[in-house]
Amino acid sequence: MKFKLALAIMGASFAILTGCSSGGGSGSDEGGITGTGYSVEGTAQKGPFLLGSTVNVTKLTNEGISTSTSLDTQTEDNLGNFKFVMNSTGPAIITVNGYHYNELTGAISDDTLTLRAVYEISDSNEQQANVNLLTHLIHGRVLELMSQGQPVNQAIQQAQQEWVTELEPVVDSEVTAEFTKLNIYDGEDASSAADNAYLLFVSAMFYQHATNLADAQNTSLEAKLVELLNTTASDFRNDGDIDAPDLLDDLRVAATELDIEAVQTNLESFSEGETGTAIPSASIGDLQNQVVILSPAEFSNINATTQVRFSLPNQTTNVTYSLLVDGEVVATKHINEATQEELDAGILNITWQPYFWGEAVSSNHSLLVQASVGNKRANSNLVTVTVDPEVRNELSLVSPVNGVSFQNQNSATLSWNAIDGATAYTVQLSKDGFSNILREQTTPTTSFEVTSLSLGDYQWRVRATNVLDQTGPWSNSRSFTIAPLDAPGNLTSNVVSNETDYDVTLNWGAVGQAQSYNIEISRDETFTTASAISTNSQATQAVETLTIGEYYWRVQAVDQNGLGGEWSEAQVLPVGVFRTQLGGSGLEYLRDASPSIQGGYLLLIATNSRDLNPNVSGYDDWLVYIDETGNIINEYFSIASGDVRFRELYESPTGYIYLVGRDNSSGQAIIIKLNQNLELIWESLYKPDNYNEYMFFSLTEWNNELYVTSGECLHKVDINNGEIGAPIVFPEINPISILHINKLLTSSTNNLVLSGVAKDSNITDYIKDLDDGAIILQLNSDFSVLSQWNNSGDRLHLNVGQITEITDQKYAVIGQSAFEGLSLSIVDRNTEYHAQEELLSEGGWYEYGSVIGKNKQGGITGLFPAYNLENFSLVSYDSHANKIFNQEFTDTYGKISHGGVINSTEDSVILAYTVNNQVVINKIASP
Repeated sequence: MKFKLALAIMGASFAILTGCSSGGGSGSDEGGITGTGYSVEGTAQKGPFLLGSTVNVTKLTNEGISTSTSLDTQTEDNLGNFKFVMNSTGPAIITVNGYHYNELTGAISDDTLTLRAVYEISDSNEQQANVNLLTHLIHGRVLELMSQGQPVNQAIQQAQQEWVTELEPVVDSEVTAEFTKLNIYDGEDASSAADNAYLLFVSAMFYQHATNLADAQNTSLEAKLVELLNTTASDFRNDGDIDAPDLLDDLRVAATELDIEAVQTNLESFSEGETGTAIPSASIGDLQNQVVILSPAEFSNINATTQVRFSLPNQTTNVTYSLLVDGEVVATKHINEATQEELDAGILNITWQPYFWGEAVSSNHSLLVQASVGNKRANSNLVTVTVDPEVRNELSLVSPVNGVSFQNQNSATLSWNAIDGATAYTVQLSKDGFSNILREQTTPTTSFEVTSLSLGDYQWRVRATNVLDQTGPWSNSRSFTIAPLDAPGNLTSNVVSNETDYDVTLNWGAVGQAQSYNIEISRDETFTTASAISTNSQATQAVETLTIGEYYWRVQAVDQNGLGGEWSEAQVLPVGVFRTQLGGSGLEYLRDASPSIQGGYLLLIATNSRDLNPNVSGYDDWLVYIDETGNIINEYFSIASGDVRFRELYESPTGYIYLVGRDNSSGQAIIIKLNQNLELIWESLYKPDNYNEYMFFSLTEWNNELYVTSGECLHKVDINNGEIGAPIVFPEINPISILHINKLLTSSTNNLVLSGVAKDSNITDYIKDLDDGAIILQLNSDFSVLSQWNNSGDRLHLNVGQITEITDQKYAVIGQSAFEGLSLSIVDRNTEYHAQEELLSEGGWYEYGSVIGKNKQGGITGLFPAYNLENFSLVSYDSHANKIFNQEFTDTYGKISHGGVINSTEDSVILAYTVNNQVVINKIASP
């Protein structure tokens, strides 16, 4: 409902309401609040505030922030009048607190009320700054706009305009005065009567709504009024919109319930009692219509069957109500058809089906309710609504369900729901989104059968026509399929290795009515190049002599007419390869990996996943044994207060497993021994007295004794109990100085091999690190040097990450390059320098403990980072360090961050690496 009134937006004021408050604080305006200055008079009204109500004036910054400059005064009479003098101009907030006169009941309020108003104090001689319900409702919005940089007058003007626009569906207004100039009295002043009437009508309407809420919730009227106004002001503050879904509807109802005569009489009687003369109140009697459309609201978006709700006039006997859309009667309802609930509420409903207006030239349509008794007519307010295209959903398709497939049939029965007012329905059938219509049929019923259909996908839709020959929009379409046989499911495979290749058996679930099956096997999942196999009706097929690698396969059923059905989903067929991902919900990264003499592989992993082991705290060590097909067989957790301890694993010829590193909590070197079931046998810690920290880097079993390196010396470790012997000093090799030995191995000829970093003392202009190089020593049983090789001064190796014996006393050494990337050297049995190549010259530095494995060409294969660590390359070298292949390697699950080759055979490569914070072991076919 719209209540007609004229009001234009100008001026500068604003207020917000609180309840049971004593108002603002005290202070001074630049040293004084009285005497000469800028005089301002005002009136505080809900109904009028009573004598002695407190008035506080506080200056604001241009951003709407309160300052310490303020003054206090009081209302001078029971009509809410007050005045004050301020010594400076600019924005200020006026706060009034006290009891007020209730214009609805004619009584004094039971509790106090606080109103605040923002006002721009000017240098004018006469200034009026009233505080009322309208000013407080836009208070928050004004402060918000000031905080965004708007000047106070501009902020107030915008807030007032936004408020009037938002309330327009209830009170249609053109405002010609500032909110701070409005007064619920002075109704006979022609220049301000309409504006004052707007204030009084809105004020009384909110009071009536608060009364309705208080009665319904059995609570205090003043408390409910405070809640209503504060909630509305807060809603309006941020964006100048009223978002509360039911507020405007509730205000329309409250407006129809107002006793206008009582409101005006109460105010005039009160003023007469205070002054001896009745002051005319604003006249608002013309603002109440008798038949008022309450919903839908003006400019509502309509997309479904709608109840048009309207208020009943006082006289309702023998009245017929007609709903007119765009001037045409579309529905009627006699008062005798009203329910008792409608009569008690004074609100009637007429159902409108907007579907038939869904394809009109204009989407905007006018609603009007006309009350008639005999030849007498009375019209409601006119409400404009928009019919949304989604109104098509009112006509919903029922059957078949969307996307259904029919097999072994060539017809379908289409059905839909009935639309109120429809006299006929038109059905369309298409295969291409209705660019071409295959069938079109009009029927008075709500179903239709289409027959003689070929295989394929179909779309269908329906529209309805009413008695006025109005045609609604097409419904949303549905699809169905006349389909071939289903794709087979439950695909499984069994791979068996023979001496030279693999035999495979493929199985799948039988499809009903299938006469035979087609199978495709391909190296790529798109089946661009595939081997095709036809079978009989059995759901199994043997495939022989497949070579190692990853394949894909799929199968389709063929019906009695030879028509192939849907292909099954492509299945991965790993022939002699696997990919196993290790980890939990936390983070994992690879520390070391090695092939096992038991067959299978050992991986040392750092983990912080508590779902793997609830005792994990921070990062701890996790040792995993994987069999040759990628299955986890055993695992061992070393829990050490949230820090990894081990850096290298070693499996002895007798199958015992050792881990070495440093216990960070004590600073001691650590070694542990595990059996083949990964069960702890013993653990030993060691640190010389003159060291704060000590570490074991590598170990090997030699002549039935266990040896470890701390980098600076060797220690013999008792295999049975873990007792650690005294340091064994590295032999002297003048002029070579050993800087660090971090790798040990036992050669195939049973020599102890040491590898690390050394420097040549004869190098002139020696530069630390840059002129250091790799060293390999072979020792006999008395620890004397049998042979040595080093490249100190060649500026090729800064250090050694790993040493591997390729063949009898031929070694591959990999480490950090002196300049960029990794550096590889291959040294023959006489420890003479054989070949060297700097790897990854385009890449940056990478951790040099990369795992490298022997290959079938007597060289090594490794997984190395390239191109600034964005990619990894699988690179292979022969025994003379000639590059065999170099190809990019990626993992489909993410970016590889660390890893290497565990082993390389004639037909396969076994990789271990970290990807997406989990560890992967991946057996692939050799490139």
